[in-house]
Amino acid sequence: MYIPVAILLLLLLVPRAQASTRARLAPWHAVFGLSVFFMAILSAETGLVEKFIFLGLHRSQEALIVNFTGLLVLIFAVSVGLTVLLPTA
Repeated sequence: MYIPVAILLLLLLVPRAQASTRARLAPWHAVFGLSVFFMAILSAETGLVEKFIFLGLHRSQEALIVNFTGLLVLIFAVSVGLTVLLPTA
């Protein structure tokens, strides 16, 4: 699994790669980038939930801050995902 990713990144970074090769591999680059991004978002959301549960936050000011931060992270992730996936005009 790591070898194709390494080849993909190498071909995208090499300036002498043919334009057709780069164009063919660009969607895969976007998919792998989005998967890494969404795994980071999941990690952040999991950390917020863990903090919420282990500190026993219920109807306090800190609970509202944690919930609002979680919503902002989620809205950011959705906006980035839509920006990458939707075609440009």
